Amino acid sequence: MLSTFEGRVVAAVAELLADRTELAVIRAGGSPGVLTGGSGRVEIGVVGARPDTGRGFSPGGTLSGPDGSRRVVPLAVEVRASLARRATGAGDAALLTARTALLEDVTLVVHGLDVAVAHGGGGLDGAGDDPGFKVLGLDLAEVTVAPTPTGDDQHAVVSYLGRVLVWPPGTAQTLGLIPAVDVVIESLPLGITADPPVVVAGGSALVRIHGVSGSRLADAETGARETVRLAVGVRSDLPPADRGAIADGAPAAVAGFRVVPVTEPLTVVTYTAPAQGPAHEEVAVHLAHPTGGLGAPLGAVTLTVRAAPP
Repeated sequence: MLSTFEGRVVAAVAELLADRTELAVIRAGGSPGVLTGGSGRVEIGVVGARPDTGRGFSPGGTLSGPDGSRRVVPLAVEVRASLARRATGAGDAALLTARTALLEDVTLVVHGLDVAVAHGGGGLDGAGDDPGFKVLGLDLAEVTVAPTPTGDDQHAVVSYLGRVLVWPPGTAQTLGLIPAVDVVIESLPLGITADPPVVVAGGSALVRIHGVSGSRLADAETGARETVRLAVGVRSDLPPADRGAIADGAPAAVAGFRVVPVTEPLTVVTYTAPAQGPAHEEVAVHLAHPTGGLGAPLGAVTLTVRAAPP
């Protein structure tokens, strides 16, 4: 996650500057205390993020790991390190000494992070198999150094643009195997008709589906097959609770659809119109997934619903 990534960058910089005992490395977002003479501070934080559109992932992608596959979001992340050094006094000599120390701090941060990310960001990756982020790169964007001190303090800012994949830990899914592939061949477009095509509100029509036949693999181990089933449902601009419905079959895994067995050479289902009209509704026909979901779309027919006479 972004928070874990931010913490990892802070830790990496703290390791780089461990020998500079007068220099504190902290995470942005807190309330840093006042510097004492001769001391310094590096405050690091994520200051922005946007979709990483410059790589092969879509707005979201999939990352596989030892614990499974997870959905990730690729981000271009802005990271800022704000550096400060306080002089031991107000004279020019003390101020220049603080500036020299500040520029040394900047150099150590820039060089150290460059080494850490020289091989695709691996030096900044989190611990464990599920840290919530993966660093693909961290590129130096800009270094700015204040030309004049603020009181006794010298300041600089180091900005980076990183490419990071993020996800909530614990969302990995176990990868499965495809034990068999089956082919269902149907001639498209199907012959789908409604009788009548214009229905009075609250009335019904017969939807006839011509040309679907055959079977599909039901058990890859035994080779058992089952008759093809259809998922038939109503699509409309009306709210789901106000739409027409299919009266036959069993509920599908998708609201508004019913699973019906194929009967050769003709499968007939009953459409019941909504209680109020006028409206235009579509009866959509899909192959039914074995679990009751929607498979490949096969076709549709449109019905007109008229208001009931007063």
